[in-house]
Amino acid sequence: MTIFSEIEYYWLPAKHSLSFFLFVFNRYIGILGPIPVFFEYFSEVSEHRSVVVRHRADISTRSHSNAMLFDRCRQLQLYHQIFAMLSQAVVAILLILRTYALYNCSKRMLALLISMHLGGAIHCLSAVLTSKSPLTTDIQLGFRYSLCNLSLTDDQGVHLALAWSAMLWFDTIIFLLTLYKAVLMRRELSGGLLEILFRDGSW
Repeated sequence: MTIFSEIEYYWLPAKHSLSFFLFVFNRYIGILGPIPVFFEYFSEVSEHRSVVVRHRADISTRSHSNAMLFDRCRQLQLYHQIFAMLSQAVVAILLILRTYALYNCSKRMLALLISMHLGGAIHCLSAVLTSKSPLTTDIQLGFRYSLCNLSLTDDQGVHLALAWSAMLWFDTIIFLLTLYKAVLMRRELSGGLLEILFRDGSW
C-alpha cells in the first residue's frame, strides 16, 4: 500500500541518511528475517540431530562424559532471540526519532529518550546474558513431538520475560508521550483524538 510513497520519498533518489538506513533495515529485514523463524516453528526436525560436543560434567546421576547437542532447532531458536533483540532495537531508535520530531526537536526530550533506551538496552542485555543459552538446553518431553522441541527452563523463561519487560516499559512511555502531544494538538488540528494518534504513529 505504501510502495509508491516509499519510492518517491526514499529511493528517487536514494537518501543515504541514518533515517534511510533505519527504514530499509526495519522494512526489509522485518520481511526477510522471520523466514528462519518459520522453520523453527513448523519444520519437522529431529530434536537430537546435529553436531555433538562432549564435555565432562560432575552430575550425581552421571559421572561419565556427557553429550551436549547443538541441534538445528536450538540454533534457530537462538537466531530468533538475536533477531528479535536487533529488530526491537531498531524500532526503538525509530520511535525515538519520531517522538523527538513530535516534540519540536527538543534536546531535553531527546536526552530523556536516549537515556530510557540505553537503560532498557542494558536491562535487556543483562537479563539475556545471565540466562542459560538455548544451545545448551536439552529438555526431554514426556510425549512424542515431531516438530522442534523449543522448551525452556523456568529460569530461562523468567529472564526472557525480564528482557521483554524493558521493551514494554519503553513502548508504554512512548505511547503516553504521544498521547499527551495528541491531546494538546487536538485543539489546533481538525480530527478526533483517535485520528491524530493514528497519524502520529502510536498504533
